[in-house]
Amino acid sequence: MPKGSAFCPASSKSTRVSKSERGGFCADGFGEGAGLAFSEGKIEFSVSQSSEGKGGGRAFYDDAPPGRIKKEFSTEKGSRCIVPEIICHDYLPQGGRMRRQMAICCAALSIFWLSAQVTSAQDRGQARSMVISKNGIVAAESPLAAQAGVRILENGGNAVDAAIATNAMMGVVEPMMNGISGDLFAIVYDAKADKLYGLNASGWAPKGLTIAFLQKQGLREMPQAGINSVTVPGMVDGWQKLADKFGRKKLAEDLSAAIATARIGFPVPEMDAAYWNAAVDLLRSNEAASKVYLPGDRAPKMGEIFKNEDVAWSLQQIAEHGRDAFYKGEIARKILAAEKMHGGAMVEEDLSKYSAE
Repeated sequence: MPKGSAFCPASSKSTRVSKSERGGFCADGFGEGAGLAFSEGKIEFSVSQSSEGKGGGRAFYDDAPPGRIKKEFSTEKGSRCIVPEIICHDYLPQGGRMRRQMAICCAALSIFWLSAQVTSAQDRGQARSMVISKNGIVAAESPLAAQAGVRILENGGNAVDAAIATNAMMGVVEPMMNGISGDLFAIVYDAKADKLYGLNASGWAPKGLTIAFLQKQGLREMPQAGINSVTVPGMVDGWQKLADKFGRKKLAEDLSAAIATARIGFPVPEMDAAYWNAAVDLLRSNEAASKVYLPGDRAPKMGEIFKNEDVAWSLQQIAEHGRDAFYKGEIARKILAAEKMHGGAMVEEDLSKYSAE
């Protein structure tokens, strides 16, 4: 069986590891009871401990997927950081070519894999270390959104300010999700007053969107898409109410990071690119959507920079004029023009009189 090497942080010497005939490495050196298997096929690993000095391992004899085979690995005594016994297994396509691979154990990987050993004790199903902070934590699907919230905290804002900043940024960097034309719900706990608050910023349906109106359109049930599924957006009024009652910062400051990112652009993440590409036909069915979200008549690819000047302008209007810019100002006029163009029921009063509860 051909041999390879893995470099261990616990020793200046290299630990000898074994390589399968079809490209898998079994590497040790991560500390007691840890092991790792690399392969060009599906990667799996498991670990067992035994008395010091044993260097052999054997794959579990579970049922392999069709067309796959199991390989056995073994280790040799090497540096002082060898694990007593390692059991590694991988599933490799039959007939695959042997490819040379190198498994390198770095300090960061050492920490990562060691953390996997204590997940069961911490009742967690993943191996990432918990984020612990004495000054606050922001969690968001996008790192850019979480970063926007953290910067608000660093500059003296509180949790509500950070939530608004994070929410606004999410609407910029993940346009397929909930943006400024969506709704908002919030639960805020005031620790000093020991009081809990709830906010319902879901918009109501246009007053004229009645059963009779829909029946005249030839509809027999509530539409789930199209202009007659549109309700009054509650998000912006929700931001304003949260900022006014709980925030330390002005709404304009909470929105500043999202405005800048929409204007200068951001690299499109992998998952966003996939969602975007899946929605191409839908976006092409609307001229305005196609113009904004399909630059060059296609969905942006992963890593490409996407700018949204229209969203930047809208957020800037809200930053300068508050919620009235959205419900009574230029943004409201653009919303109503679009409603009229597509035969919607929303009118000026639906927007201007809206208030979150």
